Amino acid sequence: MLELQQVRIAQAGQTLLEVPECCVAPGKVGMIMGPSGSGKSTLLLWLLGQAPSVFDITGSARLNNESITQQSVSERRIGMLFQSALLFPHLSVEQNLLFALPRRAPYQSRAARAERLETLLVAVGLADKRKAMPATLSGGEQARIALLRALINEPKALLLDEPFAALDQHRREDVRQWTFEQIAQWQIPALMVSHDLHDRPTLPEQRGPLLSIDNAAANVLQE
Repeated sequence: MLELQQVRIAQAGQTLLEVPECCVAPGKVGMIMGPSGSGKSTLLLWLLGQAPSVFDITGSARLNNESITQQSVSERRIGMLFQSALLFPHLSVEQNLLFALPRRAPYQSRAARAERLETLLVAVGLADKRKAMPATLSGGEQARIALLRALINEPKALLLDEPFAALDQHRREDVRQWTFEQIAQWQIPALMVSHDLHDRPTLPEQRGPLLSIDNAAANVLQE
């Protein structure tokens, strides 16, 4: 469970965003909608532990009943997915994924890391792309690899900042549904920023709260 309480984001004394309360259950995707510059992406960076210092942010965040407000990025174990896949162009798919897998138990040995990589690629039908370079992948394949890179470290939650905006409509629908299926399968809470209401999951069992920002206040419209 990802929980936000009394979160306020301000800059130069001006309140950009206030979230009184928001709870996203495991396997579900909460969604934040609002105008540009309203603090949506800053909220995600704050949850990640990387909010820019120019913002004054107060409030608390809890993940699986544990406060993460004062934890470091590594301690939080939260994955992040951006609008662009941001794959390293000089590294293969295999190398991109292994780069995101820290050498900690149980993935310290080369064999354990290789097994983890193989399991993920086979599970999503991309085992044949192991040695491929990012430039040779389709937009949909790049999006899937980007999600795998966010998941390979077994995050406790996932943040998504307009992750489907760069895809054409056909690929967008396919990747969107595939992404929500992975979140449901991994049973982790996810919070997504988007300007498109169609990005919200259609299945009730995948749908978390919808927050709409109006005059700096984030109101929960639907659960």
